[in-house]
Amino acid sequence: MSDSATRSVSPDCDDGGTGSFDQRFQSHIKPVLELLDNIRSLLHGCEGLGDVRDKLPTIVVTGDQSAGKSSVLESLSGIAFPVGDGIVTRLPCQVALREGPAFRAVCTPPEGHGPSEAVTLTDPKAVTKWIEDTTAAVAGNKKGVLDKPLSIKVEREGSADLTLVDLPGITRVAVDGQADDIEEQVKRMIQRYISREAAVVLCVLPANVDFSTAECIKMARAVDPEGERTLGVVTKVDRAERGIVTRLNAFGTTGWALRLGYVAVKNLSQDERAKHGVDTTKVLEVEDAFFNDGVGRPAHLTELADLDPDMRGLRTLVQKLVQVQSERIEAFMPSLVESLSDKRLQLEAELDGLSEPVKTEAEAIRALTLALDKFTKVVGDKLFGRLEAVSKSTGASADDVGPFAFLHICVDQMRKQIRRAIPAYFSNEFADEMRTDLRRRRGQHLPNFAPLPQELFEKHFHRHLEKPITDAVSRSFEMVKGVVVGELGVFDDFPRLKAQILRDVDAMIQRLHAETANVMSRLVANERYPDTMNHYYMDTVGKIMRSIDKHRRDRASHEDADAKRDLRQDLSSLCCDVDPSHEIYLLSDALKDEKLEQNGKVFSKRCTIAGAKVEVTVTRSGEKHVLFHLTNLSPDLLVCRFGVHYERAEEGAKGASFPSSIQEVSAVEPGAKSQMFWVTHSGLELSDVKDLRVEMEVLDPGPKYDVHQHVSLFGDAVLQATSNDEQAAVERQVSMAAYTKLVLKALLDCVLKELRTTLITERLTGSLSEEILARRLEHGTGPLLAAMDNDQLSRKVARLRKEKAAVDEALRQVNNCAW
Repeated sequence: MSDSATRSVSPDCDDGGTGSFDQRFQSHIKPVLELLDNIRSLLHGCEGLGDVRDKLPTIVVTGDQSAGKSSVLESLSGIAFPVGDGIVTRLPCQVALREGPAFRAVCTPPEGHGPSEAVTLTDPKAVTKWIEDTTAAVAGNKKGVLDKPLSIKVEREGSADLTLVDLPGITRVAVDGQADDIEEQVKRMIQRYISREAAVVLCVLPANVDFSTAECIKMARAVDPEGERTLGVVTKVDRAERGIVTRLNAFGTTGWALRLGYVAVKNLSQDERAKHGVDTTKVLEVEDAFFNDGVGRPAHLTELADLDPDMRGLRTLVQKLVQVQSERIEAFMPSLVESLSDKRLQLEAELDGLSEPVKTEAEAIRALTLALDKFTKVVGDKLFGRLEAVSKSTGASADDVGPFAFLHICVDQMRKQIRRAIPAYFSNEFADEMRTDLRRRRGQHLPNFAPLPQELFEKHFHRHLEKPITDAVSRSFEMVKGVVVGELGVFDDFPRLKAQILRDVDAMIQRLHAETANVMSRLVANERYPDTMNHYYMDTVGKIMRSIDKHRRDRASHEDADAKRDLRQDLSSLCCDVDPSHEIYLLSDALKDEKLEQNGKVFSKRCTIAGAKVEVTVTRSGEKHVLFHLTNLSPDLLVCRFGVHYERAEEGAKGASFPSSIQEVSAVEPGAKSQMFWVTHSGLELSDVKDLRVEMEVLDPGPKYDVHQHVSLFGDAVLQATSNDEQAAVERQVSMAAYTKLVLKALLDCVLKELRTTLITERLTGSLSEEILARRLEHGTGPLLAAMDNDQLSRKVARLRKEKAAVDEALRQVNNCAW
C-alpha cells in the first residue's frame, strides 16, 4: 500500500459507523479484498489446495477463554456470537467484513460437512443460530474443538473491509465432555494459524491480567519474535485496577515490543448488551461516553481519561487493523501468485502422470498391458543392475547397493558365518580331540575303513552349513521382494487391482523361495560324505603339508618361538578363505589413437583381467554417452563386479571410480559360454580422458559344480586311519582343513549362481506380466474393468481437474486485478 493511502486513514467517525475512511484508501483495498474473497471461495472444497489457502493474508484472533474475543468481533461485525460457560468457539470462524447497503451474511459450512452451498441470511440473530447449529453438527454436542473453519461474509452499512479468523479460546482445565489435553489441542490449532507468515496476530487479553505472561502473547512472541505482525487488544478496561494507564503505556515498550502497538477497548456489559444489543453505533456511543465523559467508569479509573486517543477505542482498533491488513496484502500478494503458479504446474504434472479413466473392457486390458510393460522394464533394470536404476533406493540394504551386489554381500556374510562356526583345525585343542577319538575307536573297525572322517566332518563342519545358507537365501528373497513390490507404484491408479497383483507377486516369490531353498537343502545334504579325488583337494593338501614341513625345519634350525604362530597364520590363509581377486586393466593407451564416432563401435580388445579372459568393447551413443561392454570368455571364472574409473586430463578431476560405478551382471545361464555386462557413463568425452581403467573382481569357484546333479567323487586316500596316532591326527587335521576349503568354495559358487539364476528368471521379468495378465483375465474376481477400480481413478482425475480449474481462475482474477 502506498504511503499516501496509508496516511489517509482517519480515526474520525462522523456517521456513527465504525469508520468514515478516506475513499481513496477504501477504493484501493476493497478490490483486493474482494479478490481474496473470490480466491477463498474458489479454493473452498478443494482438499489439495490447503497450502495455497495458507498464503492468503488474514487477521487471526487469539486469546484466553473469556478474554473478550467474541465481544470484540461482535462490535466489529454486528453479530452476536454464541456465549456461555467454557469454550464456546469450538470451530475456527472466518469473518469477512465488507461495506454494503444493508445487513447480509453469507454463511458457508466447513468442507465436507453438510450442504456445500452457502446460506444467505439477513437477520443477525439467524446468523447466531446458524453458528450454534453448524458447530454442533460438525464438532458434536460436547465440548471438543476441531480445525474445521466456518466462513461468514458480512455486508453492512458503514463497515470497514476486514477479514478475521476467530479461534477457540485457550482453556486451562478440561470440563465434562472435553479431552484431558484440550489445552494442548487448542494451542496446536492456534500455532498452525499464527505460524503463517501472511497472518496478523490479534492478541486479545483482559486488563486484569499480567500482559507479559499471557499465553497468547507468549505464543505470538514465539512465531513473531520481532513483534512486526502482532497487535494487542486490551479488553474489560472497566474492570481494571488502579494504575492501568501506566501498565498500558509500558506494555509494548519494555521487554517484547509490539511494533503495531495495542488498543484498549470497552466491551458492552451484560446489562448494556441486553439494552442495546450488538448495534455498533450504540457500542461506539457507550465507549465514547466511558472514555471521554466517565459514564459507567469506576471512580478509581479516572486516569483512563488521560489515555492517548490513539491507544483506545474501537475506531482506533479498526483503523490499525485496516492499515496492517493492507500492508500484509501488499507484502504477500507476490508470494500468493507464485504459490498459485507452482500449484498449477504441480497439478498439470500430476494429471499428465495419471492414466485416463477406462470405459470399456478393451481399454482396461490395454491400460493394464501398458502398466505391466512399464513395471517389467523398471524391475528388469533394477535386477540387471543398470546404473540409473541401481542408483535409486531399492530398499534392499542400508548401503543402497544394487541387487547383484547385494547377493554378493549375502554370500560373503554366509562365508564368514560358516568360517566363524568351524573349528581352528590346527589348534592344540582340535588335535587333542582327534587323538582322543582315535584311541576310543581303535579296534572297532577294519583298517582303512574307519567311519571317523565322516563323523568328524558332520560334527565340525557339515552341521554348520544349513542355517547360514538358509539365511542367505531368505535375505536375497527379501531383497527381491523389496525390488519387485517397490515398483508396484505403476499400478497406483488402480488400487484394487494393485492389491490383487501384490498377492500374485507375493505368491510367485514365495514359490521361487521354496524351490531355491529345496535346491540348497539338497546341496547341503550331498556334502555329508567326505570322499574326493579332486585335484584341487590334493593341491591344497600338498600346500599345507609343505608349509608344515617348512616350519618344522625352521623351528628345528632356529628354535623360533613364533614359528608355531606363523604356521597357523599361513595355514589360515590356505584354508576357508575364498576372496575375489581384484585387478585393473589400463585402457588409456589402447584408446589414445582411436577416433570417436557419433554412434557405433569405437574400440574392441581381448585381454586378461583378474585371471578372466575378456573382450572389452567401447561404443558411443549420442554426443557424450559412452558404453563399456565386457564379455567374459572364461565361464569357469565368475565375474563378481565390473567398474570403470577415469580421470580428466585438463582438470585432474576424478570421474566415477570403482566400486561406485559397479555394474552387477546377470548369472551365467545353463549352457552359456560367456557373461556380458556393461557400465554407462554420460557426459564422458574420451578425448579429454587422461586415465581410463577397467576394474574387475573375479571369483575362482574351484571345482566345477553341477547344482542339480551332484556326484560325490571324494576318495579316502589321506583320510584313512593309520597305526600312528600322531601322524593320523596331523593328517586328519590337514584333510579336514583342505576339504573344508574345497566344499566351502564350491558351496559359495553354487549358492551365488542359484540365487542369481533365480533373480533373472523370466517369471520375475518377461513372463511375469503375461502371468499376471492371464490371472487377472481368467481368474480375477470379476471383469477387469471392475477390478481396475475405475471409479476411484475417475474421482481422482475429477478432483485434480477441479483444483486446476480453481487455480487457473484464481490466477486469471489475480492478473486482472491491479493489486
